[in-house]
Amino acid sequence: MATPLNFRAFDHGADVAVHAATKYIGGHSDVLLGLIVASASTYPALRRFWTDTGVTASSDDCFLGLRGLRTLATRLARHQASALAIAQWLAARSEVREVLYPALPGARGHELWKRDFRGASGLFGVVLQPASDARIAAMLDGMRLFGMAGAGAGSKA
Repeated sequence: MATPLNFRAFDHGADVAVHAATKYIGGHSDVLLGLIVASASTYPALRRFWTDTGVTASSDDCFLGLRGLRTLATRLARHQASALAIAQWLAARSEVREVLYPALPGARGHELWKRDFRGASGLFGVVLQPASDARIAAMLDGMRLFGMAGAGAGSKA
């Protein structure tokens, strides 16, 4: 959720950190990549596994990952600002029971997030108040997708 930029796993006692690098690190929807990072004491065993299994990323994927790293800090700051604004708006809605976004003051886990994290991303969840099946169906029937190939602005998908 926070990427290695906003949560430094080794500073908190981790020996191995696993990161999905496709979304935030890659940043451009054109790479499928992941990272396994190990402490000095764990690295030899991990390296042995890596060499025995032949797991590796292509040079093209590594290039795309490095390209995404150049703008990661800027993109994450924007993601956090946008997510926080949306989370604040959602938290004020009567239909919303809880917003699951630790960067939101007052949210579950906020104090822990402030203590351990340097920032957040754009990922959050929402727990809605109970509603009737008819109200849920009306909400889903009223949704529209924008910006999709083949779907014009305002068209139902």
